[in-house]
Amino acid sequence: MKKNLLLIVLLIYSFIPISAQHLSFDGYSINGTIANFQKGLENSGYTVNSSLSSAFAKDHKKVFTGDHIGSPCDLYVYYGPNNNVSWVRAVYSNYSELYAEAYYEEAIKWIKMLYPGSRSVKDGSKITFYPKTKKGVQLGRVVINLTHLLDYSVFVDYYDRTYFK
Repeated sequence: MKKNLLLIVLLIYSFIPISAQHLSFDGYSINGTIANFQKGLENSGYTVNSSLSSAFAKDHKKVFTGDHIGSPCDLYVYYGPNNNVSWVRAVYSNYSELYAEAYYEEAIKWIKMLYPGSRSVKDGSKITFYPKTKKGVQLGRVVINLTHLLDYSVFVDYYDRTYFK
Protein backbone atom coordinates (compact mmCIF):
# COMPACT_ATOMS: atom_id res chain seq x y z
CA MET A 1 0.00 0.00 0.00
CA LYS A 2 2.82 2.38 0.92
CA LYS A 3 4.57 1.60 -2.37
CA ASN A 4 1.43 2.40 -4.35
CA LEU A 5 0.86 5.63 -2.46
CA LEU A 6 4.49 6.64 -2.96
CA LEU A 7 4.23 5.80 -6.67
CA ILE A 8 1.07 7.93 -7.03
CA VAL A 9 2.69 10.87 -5.21
CA LEU A 10 5.81 10.63 -7.41
CA LEU A 11 3.70 10.50 -10.58
CA ILE A 12 1.71 13.56 -9.57
CA TYR A 13 4.86 15.42 -8.52
CA SER A 14 6.59 14.60 -11.81
CA PHE A 15 3.85 16.37 -13.81
CA ILE A 16 3.84 19.59 -11.78
CA PRO A 17 7.01 21.17 -13.26
CA ILE A 18 6.02 20.20 -16.79
CA SER A 19 2.55 21.72 -16.59
CA ALA A 20 3.96 24.91 -15.07
CA GLN A 21 6.20 25.68 -18.06
CA HIS A 22 4.99 28.25 -20.53
CA LEU A 23 6.30 30.40 -23.33
CA SER A 24 7.58 33.75 -22.14
CA PHE A 25 8.12 37.25 -23.47
CA ASP A 26 11.11 39.11 -22.00
CA GLY A 27 11.12 36.57 -19.16
CA TYR A 28 7.45 36.98 -18.24
CA SER A 29 5.15 33.99 -18.66
CA ILE A 30 2.50 34.37 -21.33
CA ASN A 31 0.11 32.41 -19.16
CA GLY A 32 -0.36 34.72 -16.19
CA THR A 33 -2.87 37.46 -15.56
CA ILE A 34 -2.78 40.70 -17.52
CA ALA A 35 -2.16 42.59 -14.26
CA ASN A 36 0.99 40.58 -13.45
CA PHE A 37 2.18 40.69 -17.05
CA GLN A 38 1.69 44.47 -17.16
CA LYS A 39 3.61 44.91 -13.90
CA GLY A 40 6.52 42.90 -15.32
CA LEU A 41 6.54 44.85 -18.57
CA GLU A 42 6.45 48.18 -16.73
CA ASN A 43 9.37 47.01 -14.55
CA SER A 44 11.26 46.34 -17.81
CA GLY A 45 10.63 49.86 -19.14
CA TYR A 46 7.48 49.35 -21.22
CA THR A 47 4.71 51.92 -20.90
CA VAL A 48 0.99 51.50 -21.46
CA ASN A 49 -0.41 53.28 -24.49
CA SER A 50 -3.57 54.43 -22.70
CA SER A 51 -5.49 55.69 -25.72
CA LEU A 52 -5.01 52.50 -27.76
CA SER A 53 -5.55 50.26 -24.72
CA SER A 54 -8.87 52.01 -24.04
CA ALA A 55 -9.92 51.65 -27.67
CA PHE A 56 -9.08 47.92 -27.66
CA ALA A 57 -10.37 47.08 -24.16
CA LYS A 58 -13.59 45.53 -25.45
CA ASP A 59 -11.43 43.20 -27.59
CA HIS A 60 -9.33 42.19 -24.55
CA LYS A 61 -6.12 43.87 -25.78
CA LYS A 62 -3.65 46.15 -24.04
CA VAL A 63 -1.02 48.10 -25.94
CA PHE A 64 2.45 48.95 -24.66
CA THR A 65 5.46 50.71 -26.13
CA GLY A 66 9.06 49.84 -25.39
CA ASP A 67 12.21 48.24 -26.74
CA HIS A 68 12.53 44.55 -27.59
CA ILE A 69 15.63 42.95 -29.06
CA GLY A 70 17.18 46.40 -29.24
CA SER A 71 14.46 48.11 -31.29
CA PRO A 72 11.41 50.20 -30.40
CA CYS A 73 8.12 48.35 -30.78
CA ASP A 74 4.43 48.42 -30.02
CA LEU A 75 3.37 45.44 -27.98
CA TYR A 76 -0.19 44.12 -28.26
CA VAL A 77 -1.10 41.83 -25.37
CA TYR A 78 -4.21 39.71 -25.88
CA TYR A 79 -6.00 38.36 -22.84
CA GLY A 80 -9.20 36.43 -22.41
CA PRO A 81 -12.35 37.20 -20.41
CA ASN A 82 -10.66 35.47 -17.45
CA ASN A 83 -7.87 38.13 -17.68
CA ASN A 84 -5.17 35.54 -18.51
CA VAL A 85 -2.71 36.51 -21.22
CA SER A 86 -3.04 34.24 -24.26
CA TRP A 87 -0.66 35.75 -26.82
CA VAL A 88 1.60 38.70 -27.42
CA ARG A 89 2.38 40.52 -30.68
CA ALA A 90 5.44 42.74 -30.98
CA VAL A 91 5.13 45.12 -33.95
CA TYR A 92 8.12 46.89 -35.45
CA SER A 93 6.86 49.27 -38.12
CA ASN A 94 7.68 52.27 -40.30
CA TYR A 95 10.92 50.72 -41.46
CA SER A 96 12.75 50.86 -44.74
CA GLU A 97 12.96 47.56 -46.59
CA LEU A 98 16.64 47.13 -45.71
CA TYR A 99 16.13 47.84 -42.00
CA ALA A 100 13.05 45.59 -41.78
CA GLU A 101 14.90 42.70 -43.41
CA ALA A 102 17.85 43.16 -41.03
CA TYR A 103 15.49 43.21 -38.04
CA TYR A 104 13.65 40.14 -39.35
CA GLU A 105 16.96 38.24 -39.44
CA GLU A 106 17.84 39.52 -35.96
CA ALA A 107 14.49 38.33 -34.57
CA ILE A 108 15.09 34.87 -36.06
CA LYS A 109 18.55 34.71 -34.41
CA TRP A 110 17.00 35.83 -31.10
CA ILE A 111 14.36 33.07 -31.10
CA LYS A 112 16.94 30.46 -32.10
CA MET A 113 19.11 31.59 -29.18
CA LEU A 114 16.19 31.54 -26.70
CA TYR A 115 14.84 28.18 -27.86
CA PRO A 116 17.75 26.20 -29.34
CA GLY A 117 16.76 23.15 -31.33
CA SER A 118 13.22 24.39 -31.96
CA ARG A 119 11.59 22.97 -35.05
CA SER A 120 10.81 25.72 -37.55
CA VAL A 121 8.74 25.99 -40.72
CA LYS A 122 9.30 28.75 -43.28
CA ASP A 123 6.57 29.90 -45.65
CA GLY A 124 7.68 32.87 -47.73
CA SER A 125 8.49 35.72 -45.35
CA LYS A 126 6.83 33.97 -42.39
CA ILE A 127 8.73 31.57 -40.16
CA THR A 128 7.11 29.62 -37.33
CA PHE A 129 9.10 28.16 -34.43
CA TYR A 130 7.79 25.40 -32.15
CA PRO A 131 9.83 25.68 -28.94
CA LYS A 132 9.91 22.78 -26.47
CA THR A 133 11.34 22.21 -23.03
CA LYS A 134 14.36 19.94 -22.60
CA LYS A 135 11.87 17.20 -21.69
CA GLY A 136 10.05 17.69 -24.99
CA VAL A 137 6.99 19.57 -23.72
CA GLN A 138 5.60 21.92 -26.38
CA LEU A 139 5.64 25.52 -25.05
CA GLY A 140 3.65 27.10 -27.87
CA ARG A 141 4.79 28.80 -31.04
CA VAL A 142 6.55 31.95 -32.16
CA VAL A 143 5.72 33.37 -35.59
CA ILE A 144 7.95 35.99 -37.23
CA ASN A 145 6.53 37.73 -40.28
CA LEU A 146 8.00 40.41 -42.55
CA THR A 147 5.20 42.41 -44.17
CA HIS A 148 4.89 45.27 -46.62
CA LEU A 149 1.63 47.19 -46.49
CA LEU A 150 2.22 50.94 -46.41
CA ASP A 151 5.72 50.48 -45.04
CA TYR A 152 7.85 47.52 -44.01
CA SER A 153 6.97 45.92 -40.70
CA VAL A 154 8.01 42.89 -38.71
CA PHE A 155 5.51 41.08 -36.49
CA VAL A 156 6.69 38.67 -33.81
CA ASP A 157 3.80 36.69 -32.31
CA TYR A 158 4.25 34.65 -29.13
CA TYR A 159 1.48 32.08 -28.54
CA ASP A 160 1.56 30.10 -25.31
CA ARG A 161 0.49 26.45 -25.57
CA THR A 162 -2.65 27.27 -23.59
CA TYR A 163 -3.81 29.43 -26.53
CA PHE A 164 -4.42 26.27 -28.57
CA LYS A 165 -6.51 24.39 -25.99
